[in-house]
Amino acid sequence: MPLTVTVGVDGSPQSLAAVDWAAREAELRGLPLRVVNAWQMPYPLPEAPEAREALEHWARRVPRETGERVRRAHPSLELTVEQTDGRAGEVLSAAAEGSALLVLGSEGLSGMAGYLVGSIGHLLLGEVAGTPLVFVRSAGSGGREPVPDGPVVVGVSDGADAPLGFAFEAADRRGCPVRAVHAWRVPGYFGYGLVSDDSLTSGHDQREAARLADLVRPWRERYPAVPVHEETVAGRAVDALTDASDGGALLVVGHRTRRLPVGARAGSITYGALHHVPIPVAVVSYR
Repeated sequence: MPLTVTVGVDGSPQSLAAVDWAAREAELRGLPLRVVNAWQMPYPLPEAPEAREALEHWARRVPRETGERVRRAHPSLELTVEQTDGRAGEVLSAAAEGSALLVLGSEGLSGMAGYLVGSIGHLLLGEVAGTPLVFVRSAGSGGREPVPDGPVVVGVSDGADAPLGFAFEAADRRGCPVRAVHAWRVPGYFGYGLVSDDSLTSGHDQREAARLADLVRPWRERYPAVPVHEETVAGRAVDALTDASDGGALLVVGHRTRRLPVGARAGSITYGALHHVPIPVAVVSYR
């Protein structure tokens, strides 16, 4: 079975924004688009046949209208539309297998509407490993259309090769630059006035810039046609990535796969990016 770009839908504005982004991405990749709608059959079912028919009619409406939306905008795109009876998290986690990426709608962490937003989407961050997740916000939830020729912004840290590879591949596919951002923490003693010589701060920044260059160099060599801008920032990574994403095509962040007693969880940078960044955010796991 060939890889697909898979998108979860529930009829909300956020999921429709995700469908539109996923369809364009599938065309860029030359892959089929798979639209998945999870719908759990209520129990007990209504006794009246008319009530059951009405229930099934409204349940089928979301995948049907979503499929029509995609076919109108992308008539040549290979498309499959599925509706699966089951819990959304389980259905989408299974759908991620064999997918090049899984695309979901998002309102940010404060959003309450739509089962793909909030608990389900964030649960998948811990459950889905090996398949990148892309979160797309609608205009109504503070999202912005990505700038087609804007940079692919990627947060860079030690050992996180997978997000860098995803970012360079995405930029190469779009014909746009990569903006590689590395945030570093100011040593605590700077804040207590114990260091008056700014040369120490600038020296630290120079070391971090050299470290960033070393991490990016293999990908520059692999994708020589992709322009790269490297940026080191002293401060919080979430703030640096939010600022760098302004005018961007896509933000790529890494998610270190780790198991905790309460299950796998994404880190604060990932959650912060999903909360603050208005353009699509790709979360790429690494060990």
